[in-house]
Amino acid sequence: TFGVHPRTSVLGLSEVNPYVEAHYFTNRDGMLESREMVGALAFDFLRGGSLDLEYRASFERIEQPFQIFQDVLVNPGDYHFAEQSVIYQTSQSGTFTGNVTLRSGEFFSGTRRAIALGSAWRPRHDFFLDVALERNDVNLETGSFLADIASLRVEYAWSTQLLGSARVQYNAQTDQLVTNARINVRYAPLSDVFLVFQDRREVGTGRTLEQLLALK
Repeated sequence: TFGVHPRTSVLGLSEVNPYVEAHYFTNRDGMLESREMVGALAFDFLRGGSLDLEYRASFERIEQPFQIFQDVLVNPGDYHFAEQSVIYQTSQSGTFTGNVTLRSGEFFSGTRRAIALGSAWRPRHDFFLDVALERNDVNLETGSFLADIASLRVEYAWSTQLLGSARVQYNAQTDQLVTNARINVRYAPLSDVFLVFQDRREVGTGRTLEQLLALK
């Protein structure tokens, strides 16, 4: 990653951050498997909030077909594709915050358009609520599909030593509801005990697919 962070007060901005980023992954024989190149321009505003403009060029080498959606496959081959994104986030200092992400471009053998919306509410220092929605409209040579995800996250701190959090996520693709809840006891600095509950079930039938209670 390489970038610069010039400070400015022009047009209500506090900082402008142009940057480039590269990710390069090989297998153990040194052959390229995945590559991602990003060129972006990020703006931070004096009143808080930020706006990011991204261009992302990707390469993926697929050696075995895999199912990306019901009856929709990504076939073996070398794929080059590019995507543009606009990401806006409001100031994190307020009681209410929000963000929106728009993506559009190529995706494997076809195209993808995506929108993600998020909103958070922090009325007090010890309580936090976050809601997120995401839709992906994907069109490939082997088929088209919509992938929708909705999630709700809650955090509460009874004290600096006792904290709790829970996250519920619904995946419309699988029609499954996944719940993760955790109690965190911090009995000494950098020393924690976690009680974790996980539940995964089908929404249509109510059938439980997985349940786990763990002490860590």
